[in-house]
Amino acid sequence: MKTSFKIAAALIATVSINAIATAATPLQSTATTTAARTTTGTQTATVSGSSKTATTTTAPSNASAVTLAQFDTANGILTGANVAVKTTVRSTSAVSGSVKNSGSGRTIQSDVSLAGTIATPGVSFSSNAITTSTNCSNSNCSSPSSDNASSVTFDKNAAVPVANLASYAGTGNVTFTRSAAGSTKVTTGSGANSGTADGSFTFGSSTQANNVYTIVYDYLNFANPSFDGASNVSSIDLDFGSLQTGSGPMTLNFTIFNIGNSNSAGVSLNSIVRSNNNTDFTTTLANFTDLVAGASSNFSMTFLPTALGLNNETFTLDLADYAPVGSVGTKTYQLKVNTIGNVLAPPPPPVTSVPEPQVWAMLIVGFGLTGYGQRRRRARMAVAA
Repeated sequence: MKTSFKIAAALIATVSINAIATAATPLQSTATTTAARTTTGTQTATVSGSSKTATTTTAPSNASAVTLAQFDTANGILTGANVAVKTTVRSTSAVSGSVKNSGSGRTIQSDVSLAGTIATPGVSFSSNAITTSTNCSNSNCSSPSSDNASSVTFDKNAAVPVANLASYAGTGNVTFTRSAAGSTKVTTGSGANSGTADGSFTFGSSTQANNVYTIVYDYLNFANPSFDGASNVSSIDLDFGSLQTGSGPMTLNFTIFNIGNSNSAGVSLNSIVRSNNNTDFTTTLANFTDLVAGASSNFSMTFLPTALGLNNETFTLDLADYAPVGSVGTKTYQLKVNTIGNVLAPPPPPVTSVPEPQVWAMLIVGFGLTGYGQRRRRARMAVAA
């Protein structure tokens, strides 16, 4: 797989973010299951004596839990979740006790009022209070008798608060706890000796397929920062070649892409770290936020050849997925820009040649003979006159 390439041509500097795509559209995955009917423990009220009443509000023990798989953040960034439950619920009352052998008022009454709750982290669904009553009389009270209130449809859904979203991400399970709260009352008649009332709460119908628990996960694919618009390139080399000191700056351009798709997170550049702080290299690189998938950002690198020899600098870019606040499972990335430039001294100026001593001697003799000849010629011309 291609991971780096070299840029070695001088270009005109530009800096811009080319937003050719729109904000990402989340994908969805669904975890769902059905659960068998289950009942809480009992809420018990007892009384001793005739014409007595006792009430308890101690919550019955929870019914068995239901679990669904968390969203695996190896597959993307969790941005939201919606919890839904569709089932039936009902309350049950039971009564028993001891009555006198004869006479009137040999009755025991049970009154139960319970509301059921199904909860996951950050989400809680509760039914209205469901009431049911039952009683026994005479010899019937020796064995418990019970009665059920009519089943009530429980069909609820809610979005998971951002603060709780992390509880839905991982490789474990999300737990639906099922509980009830309310009161159970027992009342004895004038001919009763003692009485016991039991209340409990039932989740689900006898047809398991009708008891549905669901979590819909919203997620984004990871961003994909690269120096190439078509493949993954995490490192580039900007080679300025060999330049003479004082020859002026040279500029090379490069581009950062987010090559994710329409369902991918944006990417942000959060920091830039230089290896040598070589001031001969300057850049328009700057932090940015939310480079959306399909978009690119253009930058330039300039080299001013002042220091003789081989100059280099590595710019390490720290990036991260940009997703809605509270998202879970974002990744971090690194890109590297390697710069290099060789600075040469300018050639020395041309040197004017100096005559050798022998040449100087010949020139002096020549100049002397020329002067002597001119003086003799002037003397002859004077005598002739």
